[in-house]
Amino acid sequence: MPVVRFQLTEVATGALRANIMLGPRDEEVLINVKGATLLNATAIEALQVRIDGRRFQFPALASGLMTIELPDAESSPPPPPAVPPNSPAAAKVKKKR
Repeated sequence: MPVVRFQLTEVATGALRANIMLGPRDEEVLINVKGATLLNATAIEALQVRIDGRRFQFPALASGLMTIELPDAESSPPPPPAVPPNSPAAAKVKKKR
């Protein structure tokens, strides 16, 4: 992972919530924001973002210097419920792999 500089800016207020440089051995960073947020990063492909515990999927062609809008966690639909490991739905998922 390269050294990555990123900024988080709240869309509604314009408040800068983070301006951080991360290296390969740095700890995970936890940042609290309200509402939709803009993520501007120098190497977006090297970052992982979790919103309320679930991973945010970047667009397929996201790489290099980019700005991506992260959704508002309170107005976004919740993630689908976890599938119990012994259910018929879990067996279907295993067969597809």
